[in-house]
Parts: sequence; C-alpha cells; structure tokens
Amino acid sequence: MKPALQLEGYHFDKIRISANEGDFEGPPDHTVHTKIQCGASDEDPHRWRIILDIETGVKEEGGSIPPYDIGVQVVGYFSESLEDQTMEERQDLVVINGGSILFSAAREFLLSVTGRSSRGPYKLPTIRFAKVSKAPDEAAITGEPAQSKEEG
Repeated sequence: MKPALQLEGYHFDKIRISANEGDFEGPPDHTVHTKIQCGASDEDPHRWRIILDIETGVKEEGGSIPPYDIGVQVVGYFSESLEDQTMEERQDLVVINGGSILFSAAREFLLSVTGRSSRGPYKLPTIRFAKVSKAPDEAAITGEPAQSKEEG
C-alpha cells in the first residue's frame, strides 16, 4: 500500500540568518511568520510543489527582538495517492501535512546552523498549520503557534 503522502525531495531556495545584538535571556517573545504556496503539477494532479516561507519578527512595537533575524524559503515536492478524494481534499492533506514536514526540516536546519553561532542554537516553535483559503490553485495557508488545551 502506498503512503497517502510521500515527500519526493526538498531544498532551500533562500536562507538569511544573522545574529541580532542585545541580551536574549529568558523565554523568547517574538513571532514566527509563515506563508505557504501550493500547486499541483499540470501533467500529474497527484504531484505537488509547496513553497514555505518562514521569517522571525518582533511581536509588537517595543517588544523584544529575536536572537536571530531569520528568513528561509523551503521548496518541497510531494506525491499523494488519494484517488477517491476531491482536489480540495487532496490539497488540504498535501498543504497541511506537507507544510508540517517542510517546517520540521527548516527547524532542524536552523538548529544545526545556529548551534555554531554566537547566540547559540535557535529552535523554531511548534506551529499548527490550518486551512485559510479553498482555492485549489493558490493555497493561502498560515502557520499559527500550537496552543495547549486548558483543562478545567
């Protein structure tokens, strides 16, 4: 049985990492912005390309700056074997799960590179990808910080 989603490969098209100046003790208080673009192949609608952009930023004016100024773009190629699903359902699977796979690859890449820097290793926070747009040819997906459920 073929897996529902298969990563065929990925690469980094853009990489920007520079250490910011300042004191960065305590928990990080900055944002990580993500943007995903997705499209199916014209030749095979079960093959997809995802472009994931990730950037760090200041949470609010006067807020703390992140230890690094980061901007990366990861391009991933995926195939899926969902013959009985609609294009929209297949796109949801590819974008949400494929985006998570690429985000994880970027997290490991940044952790490795920043681990040798003056500011120490930087680990991207956990992100939950959620569907925002239903346009099959132009997926607009944003990453949001994962939130724990409060028990009460």
